[in-house]
Amino acid sequence: MCFGVLTIVILSTKKLREFMPSKLPILLEKGVVSVKTRNWKAGISLAAAITIVICVLATSAFRTASDQEIDQIREALIGSQEIVVQMGMFSSGDGTTASLSQEMLEAIAENFDQRVDQYYSQDTYANTFYKWLNRDCLFRSHQTTVDNCIAGGVSRCDITNVSLSDNGTEATVSATIVSWNKWVTQEEDGKYTISNPINQDMLEVVMVKEQGTWKLKEDISILKGMTGYDPSSSPSSLQVQSIQQASTSKNAEKVQIMSKIKENKAILAKKYDTFQEAKAAVEGIDVTTGNYLALTQYAQPFPATAENVT
Repeated sequence: MCFGVLTIVILSTKKLREFMPSKLPILLEKGVVSVKTRNWKAGISLAAAITIVICVLATSAFRTASDQEIDQIREALIGSQEIVVQMGMFSSGDGTTASLSQEMLEAIAENFDQRVDQYYSQDTYANTFYKWLNRDCLFRSHQTTVDNCIAGGVSRCDITNVSLSDNGTEATVSATIVSWNKWVTQEEDGKYTISNPINQDMLEVVMVKEQGTWKLKEDISILKGMTGYDPSSSPSSLQVQSIQQASTSKNAEKVQIMSKIKENKAILAKKYDTFQEAKAAVEGIDVTTGNYLALTQYAQPFPATAENVT
């Protein structure tokens, strides 16, 4: 970018030279142009110097993160996303919080609050809102209604870029995150259904260091995520089709993943008579390999065609 600015300055001055007056020979004879040329060259030098200073100041505002800093940022980012997928999570015999004592619920809430403080900056709205929402789930909405998050986590976190401030207290982070949770819900007919949302998101967040600990300050992501049980989401439907065709004999791991996906879909499609039966079923779902996102490691590039070559 800096070289681009400098080039623009030089090109602009060349254009000025092209449009100099037609009386150039007369000015040369009088020695006027020599002075103007010197001033013009001085202008280029000054513009170049200013450009270089701006570039130095801009680049010095950021520095490369060390491996240790990246590991710390990754750990904090995982923690922040676990908070989201574990919202309202609890364990009880019937899937409601009414069967738990107030002391037990308060202990669950306090533990959640501490984790929010650990992974979210005090200045964020999420810090306050997540604590309130979790308590609302525990003490009100899930008291008698079975819509129980029984587990949640992050199965993948790939940091793709870190822009670290020069003083090392703020970072803009890009990452690919795969998160999941498991639910048991009682339907109107009294039966129980289960769900297992799995999502891959391309996150861009701002993280800050508070008292030596990295925390999430702001989520500035704009890209839509992909879901684990939709074959068209990731990898592409064309890639999945090629994997399915090739999996008949060549790659045992691909065959196993496709088999697990089919098995998980069958488990998710069923209705269950009791909460415990439904809970056992959803707990048995393999969130690592039993979804289409697991196939991304085997995805092949698109063939070169006029439609996808730019």
